[in-house]
Amino acid sequence: MMRLPWMNRTDKRRWAAAATFGDLCDLTAGWLTGQVRSLPAYQPNRGPDDETTSLVPTLTAYCLGGYLTTWSQPGLTETIGGGLWEQRATVEGYVLDPGLCGRLVDAATAAGLVVVVHPPNGPAGGDPITVTTFDGEWYTSAGLPLGDDLMRAEWSIVSDPAFAELTSATHLTVIAPEFGPGGNRLWTVLHTAIEGEPVITHIRFVSDVDGIPTPFTATYKPTDDDQVHARAFVAACVADSGRRDLVVTENGTARRLR
Repeated sequence: MMRLPWMNRTDKRRWAAAATFGDLCDLTAGWLTGQVRSLPAYQPNRGPDDETTSLVPTLTAYCLGGYLTTWSQPGLTETIGGGLWEQRATVEGYVLDPGLCGRLVDAATAAGLVVVVHPPNGPAGGDPITVTTFDGEWYTSAGLPLGDDLMRAEWSIVSDPAFAELTSATHLTVIAPEFGPGGNRLWTVLHTAIEGEPVITHIRFVSDVDGIPTPFTATYKPTDDDQVHARAFVAACVADSGRRDLVVTENGTARRLR
């Protein structure tokens, strides 16, 4: 299928209709998952790069949680054309909620990650940080927000109210201190800071009695005053059903417990 060199009309309408920072986060999450085909300031009708595929669930969770990611790369080391290519796990973006920004900064700092914060309407100064090298030579940097003119140009398609909220957000960059896959701990650190302790809202057991799978489903809807976390909810369901081999959905992500 031929990719058009311009944003399709459906996506233009979607981005133009965005009225809040939250709308921008939702649309970016939609682009990551393929529901939206185009992203401002990115090649139209093109999804994330191949190296981002493994990060899509995590980056989607960041966006839906209030961290609007604009650029990222995994930590890796590989040989390309006989040369050594090295990347530091890196993510850049904007956070409007001061509480969320504080949690992200605190978690990243405690984990020994490199954190660069640029408050809204502040100077875009500072030194860029090298995050990619080829045979030891600089290739890519991160850590600096866009200037005002470039920011407006890249986000020209969105409404004035949405752009105003975007420029009121803090630009946050988090970088692993080391090159290579060891730095990919960054993704879990930030994911936990965004989503907090996992709360199980749905659990599915499959019994193995007589070798016949028998589904059993329990659903819990947490409230602000009554948060049931993983172990307590699993224990209660096990006690009620006596079944094993369970699949749990925590904040929309399925994982198996035994």
